Amino acid sequence: MADEETANLLRSWGLSQDVIEKFRENDIDCRALKELNEDDVSSFFSTLGQRLRFRSGLKSLHPVVQPVVLGIGPDTPFIESLKEFYIYLDTEGEHESTVSALRLLPLLLPVNKPIKTPNKTSYKPSKNDVADSMVIVVKSHADLKNAVAERKHHYAHLKLPFQPVTLTEDTDCISNFMQGDYWRNREKSKDVLTLPLFLFGDDYTCGSVLGSHGTIHKLGAMYVTMPFLPNEFRSALKNIFLLYLYHSSDRKEVKNDKMFAVLIDEFKFLAETGIHVNVPEFTGLVHFSLGLLIGDNLGLHEMAGFAGGFTANHPCRICTISRQEMFTKCDDKSLLLRTCH
Repeated sequence: MADEETANLLRSWGLSQDVIEKFRENDIDCRALKELNEDDVSSFFSTLGQRLRFRSGLKSLHPVVQPVVLGIGPDTPFIESLKEFYIYLDTEGEHESTVSALRLLPLLLPVNKPIKTPNKTSYKPSKNDVADSMVIVVKSHADLKNAVAERKHHYAHLKLPFQPVTLTEDTDCISNFMQGDYWRNREKSKDVLTLPLFLFGDDYTCGSVLGSHGTIHKLGAMYVTMPFLPNEFRSALKNIFLLYLYHSSDRKEVKNDKMFAVLIDEFKFLAETGIHVNVPEFTGLVHFSLGLLIGDNLGLHEMAGFAGGFTANHPCRICTISRQEMFTKCDDKSLLLRTCH
């Protein structure tokens, strides 16, 4: 332990004599603590106190939970703490009452100043290093309504294509594309893990300030999304991938089979060969197959090879109904569907 001056410093921070004795018993050199100002100390002990409440709350609920080592640095195990938190919560009410009782805040502030010691400088992350990511992590797990139910429901009922789907009273609706008959009938004969991909296409103008001349620089973009992800992650920009870019004006001179040849080859590779995945939870081949082609009316017509305008004799991409019949027809006929031909 350092000199009596350091002990007085610890007392000034409100630490009890028992805690100060622990410093003395473990011969902890606290001279570097003198360089901290009042704001640093307040931030640190506020954060530490919140985490201790979190751990003590877990212990009171479930004594089998082991305490988590809480460090300060780039490898602080925030996620491990949250994992233990959710292992033992079974209902939404239990989740809300526990979060309320522990007084979990959406923002944790780490010590944002390097602490110099006689031998080295210990790394202390800045607020921007940790705080922003902590806001996301804590809000995602503690602030979102129905967080527990949504996670458990999604992963419990997201069956693989070759596994049976069981819809019970509490799961009487299909919430994911992979649970639908179309995908399951399509993939039931395969004995490999195949996940669907959605391909979305649309045109955009990147030279709109040029007025009517802006269409010269009009581009077409193809994006890929992953429908097997939970809803809140599915629409995140980081999970939407730009796959292909082309000049829209080239569509008038180049046919679809040549325009999208590279795109088609890539999907064939993902469907037939797949990619090797090596993560702690899974090791092996994962195949991807095109589940849906998405776009507006004009985009879908052009990508599927139909007339770009809607004045053709058979303008519908779903059925073969004539343009004249479309104005008077009030019912559908299955024989007119293009999938029947």
